[in-house]
Amino acid sequence: MTSEVTDCLIEPAINERPMICVFDGDDQTLALLKKEGFNCSKATLGNLMRVPNTKRESQHLLQLTHSIPENFHEFDVAIVDLAPKEAESYDGTGHLDLKNVVGDKTYALLSEFPQQVFDFKPFGAHALLSKMEDFLSRSSILIVFADEQVNAKYQLVEITSARNNVCDVFTCSNIELYPGFPVVRNKAGSRLKASDGGAGVSGLLFKYMKGGSYKVVFEHPTIWDGGQRMSVPIKSFTPLASNDAGEIVAFGHEVNNGLVLVFPQVENKGAFLCELFNNHLAEIFPEVFPYSGNFGWLDDGSYPLPGELALLEHREQLDAKYQQDVADNEHALRAIKAEHIFLREMLTESGEKLVCAIATYLEWLGFDSVVNMDETDNDTLEEDLQIDCGDKLLVVEVKGIGGTSTDKACSQISKIKFRRAEQRGKFDVFGLYIVNHQRYVSPKNRKNPPFTEHQINDARLDKRGLLTTYDLYRAYFLILGNVLDKEFVRGRLFDYGVIDFYPSNMISIGRPSETLKKGRVLIFEIADVLLAAGMKLVAKKGDSYSVHEILSIQVDGVDVASVSSGEVGVMLDTGVPNRSEILLWGDNQAQATPV
Repeated sequence: MTSEVTDCLIEPAINERPMICVFDGDDQTLALLKKEGFNCSKATLGNLMRVPNTKRESQHLLQLTHSIPENFHEFDVAIVDLAPKEAESYDGTGHLDLKNVVGDKTYALLSEFPQQVFDFKPFGAHALLSKMEDFLSRSSILIVFADEQVNAKYQLVEITSARNNVCDVFTCSNIELYPGFPVVRNKAGSRLKASDGGAGVSGLLFKYMKGGSYKVVFEHPTIWDGGQRMSVPIKSFTPLASNDAGEIVAFGHEVNNGLVLVFPQVENKGAFLCELFNNHLAEIFPEVFPYSGNFGWLDDGSYPLPGELALLEHREQLDAKYQQDVADNEHALRAIKAEHIFLREMLTESGEKLVCAIATYLEWLGFDSVVNMDETDNDTLEEDLQIDCGDKLLVVEVKGIGGTSTDKACSQISKIKFRRAEQRGKFDVFGLYIVNHQRYVSPKNRKNPPFTEHQINDARLDKRGLLTTYDLYRAYFLILGNVLDKEFVRGRLFDYGVIDFYPSNMISIGRPSETLKKGRVLIFEIADVLLAAGMKLVAKKGDSYSVHEILSIQVDGVDVASVSSGEVGVMLDTGVPNRSEILLWGDNQAQATPV
């Protein structure tokens, strides 16, 4: 037998301590703990069972399913995973085994119509609670992976030779696992932030929360302080993580001589527990973990190597600079969001907020006289915005809606347009309908354009424009990218029918066959398309556009000033996004494919 095969047959050495009792842990977690040498035993608080209470008179007696070791008081660590499991099916035998009954009575739980799913776990949690005070009276650790709180009402049936009798009715919680458990309520989420205490364990928790979630939040327990005549938080309770609202989602609690750690549902519980035991708890409870630990005291600065303290101090400075850089970045991000909030409101809002956002955009676009008509005292039926350009007047109707526009909504601006023309005594009035349609849907997933053929034809006949806020949003970035200029966009607002902002003389030369040097070098196969150094190219990827200048051109490895056919390499001033379509301006590119 080869050494490789022999190694596969060797069972991992199991350490005597700590003795770990795992309630409802998954097989992968148990396997990893045992592989790392931890002495684990399986247990359960019970499960879910589908019970066929299909008729009004249906009822079934169910045998208790929790399993707690008789020598639970000898264990050092208890791990309870409250994540929901798949429900078992009732097997038709009653799930009540009377073969091993000693004495003249036994007990069962009653399930009756209309209950279809019976939850044993809160009953099992109550049974574990009765043992937990003794368990935590010594150096021991309770670890809970919390999930949604479930309170279940039970009817306990006493079974004797004479009759079956409901002898007790009570309610149990699946999460109140030790005396003094904090107030808890259901609230779900996944975004966490660290609390002030428990930095090491908090960091470990954040490492394994990717893909995890919390289902409950906790209140910090308090105690009455007679001197201050008020309730104050108890010091033995340490929040480890909270949500955005500051509500506790993970904590540590020193109870008697033991420690309770409650975490949300994390990813890869086995690896999380191994790191928790070896890197953190082994230093706090060396008598519980005599074979664990990674000699963390060697790296805490107590026993430094030559030059180590200087490096540790430098790392602290780097960490502080990083934190400051992040804070500065967040401040700048908040400032950008505040300055450009009108762009987001154009895609989300309705009513007055949307009108104000469009007014801000039009002022940024370069119109000098944008008037919000809702702020005037004119008649009730009027446009939302008015732009007087001297030689012409633009009247604008703005709407934010959950769906798409009706014919009436699209055409309402026509009445206002003709009334303003009559007031001015000129036919120099233009009408524009701007809509933020399907505003609860991501703009890219909306129906674009959202107008019917009938609505578009009517707009052309009435000489008025139809425009979406999403097109205005995209035009903003085309202007920033120097693809468009403000004057061009201002002029298009006076067009008829559906308005877009894409230059008619922009043509496509396709996607490059190769992209090198982070997008700065493009390889093309072109035919009758003039490319020359100094020309501007536009990279289009989805709705994003960027402008790039040609620095140099090569054909067969030789620099050339210009080229119009064949395989060509183009060096740009900046890199283009991968798989971009390349466009260029040109009125003389007759052979190129129009966009």
